[in-house]
Amino acid sequence: MKAGHGEREDREAAGHDGSRSFGGWTPAAVVDWTVPGGLQVSRDGSTLVAGFRHPDLVHNRLEQWIARLTPGGLSPLTRGPHDILGRLSPDGRRLVYVHRDLRRDYLRVTGLDNAASDTVAAAIPLPPFRVHDLAWAPDSEHLAVAAGSTSRGSVLLLSVDGGTSHELAAASGSPGFPISYRLPTWLPDGSLVVAASTFDPAGPIEVLQILRPDAAPTLLEGFSGHIGSIAVPPAGDGLVFTGVPKGDHPIAREPHLYRMALGGRRGVVDVTAHWERPVGLSLPGSPGSLDVHPLQFGSDGTLYAIVANQGRSDVYRFRDFTHRPEALPGLPPTVLDLAVFDGGVWVVGATPAEPPDVYRWQDRTELCTHLHAGRQQSRPVIEPEPFTISGGRYAVSGFRVRPHQEAPHPTVLLLHGGPGGGFGPAFHAGAQLLAARGYLVLMANPRGSTSYGTAFSEGVVGDPGGGDFQDLMAVLDEHLAAALADPKRLAIVGYGYGGFLAAWAITQTDRFKAAVMGAPAVNWFSLYGTTAGSGRAWFEALIGGPPWQHMELAIGRSPLAHAGHVRTPTLLVAGERDELFPASEAHQFASALGIL
Repeated sequence: MKAGHGEREDREAAGHDGSRSFGGWTPAAVVDWTVPGGLQVSRDGSTLVAGFRHPDLVHNRLEQWIARLTPGGLSPLTRGPHDILGRLSPDGRRLVYVHRDLRRDYLRVTGLDNAASDTVAAAIPLPPFRVHDLAWAPDSEHLAVAAGSTSRGSVLLLSVDGGTSHELAAASGSPGFPISYRLPTWLPDGSLVVAASTFDPAGPIEVLQILRPDAAPTLLEGFSGHIGSIAVPPAGDGLVFTGVPKGDHPIAREPHLYRMALGGRRGVVDVTAHWERPVGLSLPGSPGSLDVHPLQFGSDGTLYAIVANQGRSDVYRFRDFTHRPEALPGLPPTVLDLAVFDGGVWVVGATPAEPPDVYRWQDRTELCTHLHAGRQQSRPVIEPEPFTISGGRYAVSGFRVRPHQEAPHPTVLLLHGGPGGGFGPAFHAGAQLLAARGYLVLMANPRGSTSYGTAFSEGVVGDPGGGDFQDLMAVLDEHLAAALADPKRLAIVGYGYGGFLAAWAITQTDRFKAAVMGAPAVNWFSLYGTTAGSGRAWFEALIGGPPWQHMELAIGRSPLAHAGHVRTPTLLVAGERDELFPASEAHQFASALGIL
């Protein structure tokens, strides 16, 4: 249900949790959605399996289970509460998945005709590792499992009947730089390709390796960096993958599509070298727990890939690598996952007014699930409006959600993380909650955001809190000039890099009457010393190196150095187990503001 601006409804009623409800929009409603992902489909397209997750608000946990999509609806194959990484066997007869508890992971296999039950799933022996990913062998009788602990990575070859197991690769690292394996992908000859993390003087990187039971791992030379996804064409004479090469980082370089030949002639070609559209990314960035596979081949050799462009994320079809790819028409503007079958694709898609659902495309688009129909009836949605602000160095795009009340509105400037993230044409429950309470919500994509070209994404490098902060103020000024935003009732909210920008903003201006910052970076020196290894790589890509090599920038752009200027009431949020943005950052800022 959508609510128009011409109506003013009484949104104040009692919520089921005792809090005030505005048209059904309570704080709990922000997360109370069933989200699909991890699509698995048979080659003919007749059998679709997907993972689902939904918060259990009573027990304060995230429930995850796997179900089959049938003409009659969803048929659960597992019971949960933490069943993930479902994989459909190549012969289409069985499903293997990971059942996770607090202490370890368990592999289970079940037939597709079985209803969810505690007794139908057979267990496969597994060492006490956490499973990162798994893949069926072409014979539908064996599994490759990438697993590990905080200091050791392993790739296991397991028999589905539990009779045999073999360790194809193993390596140890350190707590700060763990060795791991990801993305197991089978080649037609029975060998396995994996992305293996390794050490480099500049920090941890990934390389491609071929693993065989009877031989040592073979390095596929020609690429090292960060690898996003891997796919093998039906001919098996090569592979394609998305990645950011060594020396670059997603902050400054968005992932390209690469093609690697196998056999006697090996070489790596950047297929999208002159095409400024990141391949393998969805906007907004989909959570890793959704188990996304954005790169897949059809049986005819056509490659389908999720590609971000100007805030959208579409499915593009690469019929070959000599002609420009084409976007599939009619899909939702934000595609989060895909599964390819002969003649079409299944996707998880979202729109600005509709949360993620499952769609089928085969010359036309069909909505196949209605996961949110009951909730949407009690939670009217206000259609977000796209905007573009010009006049500065760059045009800045975004979305606003305008409440029903008369303007000017109390306004929340909502900041995304990254900085290489973005707000796309997708459903944002938090913005709907705020708009239901009468706030104008501004979601902008300042420089550093992804999908707007290399120059735009590189615009934040060496300049955090500079041009991106100017872009955000320009967006706010535009809405103030249009009398949409009330200058006396402005708030700013951000998390991660958005938390840094919120902290920076309130040290530079008193225009905001309230600020909420989650996991902020407030001291570049302490962050560099306390963040995890991947966080240091992120830091060096953003700043240009360690902070002592950029003293003026590291000190001058640390919000903590300017905390004495803050007059804005501030709420700080941090996670005790956050390894990238440790809680010590928020504690420092709280101490400086005198609120501890």
